[in-house]
Amino acid sequence: MRVRQPRLWVATLAVGGVLIGIFSGLVVRFRTELRSEIRTTIINQKASVLLPLARQQINETESSNVSGVVNSRDLVRAVLTSARQEGVLAVVAYDADGALVESVPRNLLFAELATSDYVALLAGEPLSRFHPEFPLERYFAALGNGARTAPVLEIALPLSRHPEDRVLGFAQYYLDARALSAELAAND
Repeated sequence: MRVRQPRLWVATLAVGGVLIGIFSGLVVRFRTELRSEIRTTIINQKASVLLPLARQQINETESSNVSGVVNSRDLVRAVLTSARQEGVLAVVAYDADGALVESVPRNLLFAELATSDYVALLAGEPLSRFHPEFPLERYFAALGNGARTAPVLEIALPLSRHPEDRVLGFAQYYLDARALSAELAAND
């Protein structure tokens, strides 16, 4: 019997080690997935606020028009009033074909809706991207050639009067994301 006890003890340790390894692997995996989900939720949160605001601006523009004739480009331009809000660096409006209508500020160097974004936005869902080190001088002419970067949240929205209506155009927002960056760092 004495010969069997050390083998049983070694087998028990081996099985225990394997179970601890599996458990540790699962904890790390679930932690990583949960972290990713929380980051995605926090990043997408601002888009869920901006989408109803954009629809409200479109509906207000349409209802305030005295002539009764409003083209879709004018409705898309309505979202440019968001550029006056605190934390908004730029707003770009596109028509239903993805062509540039107007941008605020007007000296935005690069205003183009990527084909992949256009296709995704046609499905009616907003897009959000967090850029921890956004190259400001590449997009804003007033900054010059300094190597300045800052955290920026880019949000692209499909624009319509109501969720079930056809898409009138698209809006792309560039927001100051220093607070978001700090929130993501705190969550990490």
